[in-house]
Order: sequence, then C-alpha cells, then structure tokens
Amino acid sequence: MNNIQLTVRQGEHWVLLGPNGCGKSTILRMMSLREWPTRGRVRLFGKEFPGHPVFATQQRIGLFETRQIEGLIENYPSLTILETVLLGMNGTLPRYVPASQEEIQRATAMIREELPENLKPDVSIATLSAGERRRVLLLHCLASLPDFLLLDEPFENLDIAAQLGLEDQLARTLSEVSASVLVVHRIQEIPPRISHAALLHKGSILSAGLCEDVLTSENVSRAYEIPLRLSVERRPFRQYRWSRT
Repeated sequence: MNNIQLTVRQGEHWVLLGPNGCGKSTILRMMSLREWPTRGRVRLFGKEFPGHPVFATQQRIGLFETRQIEGLIENYPSLTILETVLLGMNGTLPRYVPASQEEIQRATAMIREELPENLKPDVSIATLSAGERRRVLLLHCLASLPDFLLLDEPFENLDIAAQLGLEDQLARTLSEVSASVLVVHRIQEIPPRISHAALLHKGSILSAGLCEDVLTSENVSRAYEIPLRLSVERRPFRQYRWSRT
C-alpha cells in the first residue's frame, strides 16, 4: 500500500474497485482493525489506532467476509440459521451460553423479515447454497447493530438468482447503517445505493469521491490498464456497464 488516504463520513456508502492484488481487501481489513498499517494510523469514530483499545470499537463494525461462514460450518457442522444470527448478536453460541428470550425473538424476526420462507430458523447452515449462506452471513453481521459495515466481495461466484437476492437484501441493509464500504471486482456489481467510489491501482488510490466523478471511462481504463468504455443506465436505478473500446 502506498500513501492511502481515504475518509468515509456518516451517511456515505463507498465501493472499492480495482484489479486483483491492488489492495482492496487489505484496506478493508485495516478499517476493521484486523490488520495494521506499517506506517500511519487508522482513525475510527474519533479515535486513532494503534493507540486505543480495539475490542469496543470492533463491536461497532460489521465485517462481511465469505470465509467466515465456511469457517463456522467447518467448526460447527450442525449450526442453525438462528444460532448463526445469535452468534453475531452477542458473540456466543446459544448451545454454550443461552441467549435471552428477547435476543431469540429479535433474531427470529430478522430471519423472517429478510430470508425466504424456506430458510427457517432451525435449518442447518451446512445445507444451504452459497447464496443462501451469504444472506445468513449478512444477518450475522447486522445482528450486533453496527454503525459501520464492511463487505468483502459479497457477490463473488454467485449465480444470477443468488446475486439478485443478496443485492435486494443489501439494498435494505445500507439504509440501516450509518456508513459502509464494499469491495467488488466487477463494476456491474455496484449496488444503486453506493454514493462514493475509490479506484485502486497497484496499492495506490487513483481517484476517490462521488461515483459520478470517479467512475468514468478514463479512470476505469487507467485502473485496469485496458481501454474501456463505461456507460450508466439510470432507470429504474443507476447501473454501470462496461465494454472494450
């Protein structure tokens, strides 16, 4: 990483975009305080890190990484959807530390409101498809009511139906958090609610700001080192498309 300066303010929803290996996921993990910069500092909620206790601040951050759900399945093969959401809510497994009735009711309501009818609270997450697992993982991340949501490639390797279902759930989610940062590989995966973008190239930020200022044919071509033409469809909502020139 080289001289990364990026400020995310309350009410802003960002996308980090760029080719493989440009540093998108590394930035996300530094924002979540899972990794530290070798130089400089990370400032979150008015506090600089390193320099303050990490745990309390991490409680205000929801981090979505697809490997999380696979790790849960590997360690707890019989884990249910309800248990997964409760784990995100209080950090403990109900089978070891019983959840309160209030927590169970809130987790159950989240599941019924956000997941398809066939995904009942007592269904094992090991039996779910990749898209269904990610929808449960998103609830897991939201269960603690985070102020700041970070998502690392949530749509990667999903089929069209699974991607659309997760997109709809994510669109509702972004209205519930104060700010968010999303990493994607493909420009057509940028959700309509995203307000800001940062284009990365070889560990540096080429351009950052409002989507309409950053996501231009010239900037995207520089980031990916290939001539591209970017087009924007604005009805019924903003959607990006690219083609080779």
